[in-house]
Amino acid sequence: MSKLIVLFFTAFLLIPSIASAHTQLTGSTPAEGGIISDELKEITLNFAEKIENLSTMKLLKDGTEIPFNLVQIQAEKMIGTLPEPLENGAYVIQWNIAGNDGHPITGEIKFQVQREQVNQNLNTPSANQEEITLDEDKPIMPVVTNIEEKIEKSSLEPQEKNSNWMIAMLIIGFLVILGLAVILSFRKK
Repeated sequence: MSKLIVLFFTAFLLIPSIASAHTQLTGSTPAEGGIISDELKEITLNFAEKIENLSTMKLLKDGTEIPFNLVQIQAEKMIGTLPEPLENGAYVIQWNIAGNDGHPITGEIKFQVQREQVNQNLNTPSANQEEITLDEDKPIMPVVTNIEEKIEKSSLEPQEKNSNWMIAMLIIGFLVILGLAVILSFRKK
């Protein structure tokens, strides 16, 4: 019975440390939910630990992949260089890394590009443009509300996937140990 207790506590102590050893995304440029108004030719993902060279990322706009010129792994960073600045629209970065332990971890980051379009003839509106008049009572830019909630929610998404996996592994480990305990107790009788 003492061997069973030692086995149980060893497994109980090992499983959480193995499950929590996975590398997590700590930040990105552009950030989750970010709105980019400048030229964007480089995407950077930062992780808590060094990532393996097999790690990758894709950039999608409306389901179509935008190819990178180069994706580099530099210790805990993954940097993707684009051939030209991104056009206005909604984008998704899908990343897939292998941490030091080789465990694959995936996630995605959504952002938008809203650059001001420069018209060649600034004095006269074209046929496709409306003349804009400013109303002093209305703000020019939309007001962002609940920014803290959005940042907090978006920064937890990849971690929630890992947490769910860790909980499942803990439950499975506990059930395996419990099964072994039952089998060993029947063998002794």
